[in-house]
Amino acid sequence: MFAGHPASPRAVKQWLVAHDAAALSRLPIADVAPAARLRLLMELAVLRPGVEGLVVVSPDRHGGHPQRWWQIAVGFADRGISVLVIAGAASGAVLADIAPRAELGPPDESALPEEDRA
Repeated sequence: MFAGHPASPRAVKQWLVAHDAAALSRLPIADVAPAARLRLLMELAVLRPGVEGLVVVSPDRHGGHPQRWWQIAVGFADRGISVLVIAGAASGAVLADIAPRAELGPPDESALPEEDRA
């Protein structure tokens, strides 16, 4: 049982059919195309009651074009789910014109209380 859903072969097949992935039912997850794999794993994650957000770490390591997995992330965000994607610099460069980007840099110590400054 996952997130309160049955995990029998029949239930899994029905879930795959409902998510337009019936053709994948006999494939090992490693053989599923990167975009389809990411979408299905994200769909499984949001099945759990109370999930409000997803953290997707290194989707670029699975292959596929960054714009494709970015579209999937945006689709989940459009459904009201918070999505944080942590990806490599190369993917960031590809997505620079379409994706908001945050990078860690040196801390702004002026925003810290006096006692916490170095």
